[in-house]
Amino acid sequence: MFHNKRSFNSPYHQRGAALAVAVFIIVVMSLIGTAMVRILGDATSATVGEVLGARAQAAARNGAEILLVDLYPLNSANADDTLCPARTASLPTTVVVQTNFSIDGLANCNTTVFCDQAELTAPYSGIHFRIIAQGSCSAGDMTYSKEIMLEASDGVY
Repeated sequence: MFHNKRSFNSPYHQRGAALAVAVFIIVVMSLIGTAMVRILGDATSATVGEVLGARAQAAARNGAEILLVDLYPLNSANADDTLCPARTASLPTTVVVQTNFSIDGLANCNTTVFCDQAELTAPYSGIHFRIIAQGSCSAGDMTYSKEIMLEASDGVY
């Protein structure tokens, strides 16, 4: 039989194999690290979007409530119908409240409230108000907005 005098078990003949394994491990770990950074970045953006969206919703609601307090003052039998103009379009176009918030929780948020009114017809009596409140909040180059629509009436049914 042939007998090879060279031994491949010696460290001299195995050099370079550890380098290939080390390069492979470095590449795999770099890919995993890059993927983790992207996943964390996406999760952070989603969280910021949810928080700013909730704040925009609160700003819209706050603006609508400001108008409702003015529209239906305490200890008054009737609504203050001078705040909202008569209905002329399919959606309200007159801005009746515009607020920029600086309080904690709504900093960098603003609200714009549109309102119109229509006289109720028989068999009902009174005035029907349609209110659209738009809230928006910004952080950096991102702006999130929400819109709510309310209808209120001082009518008798």
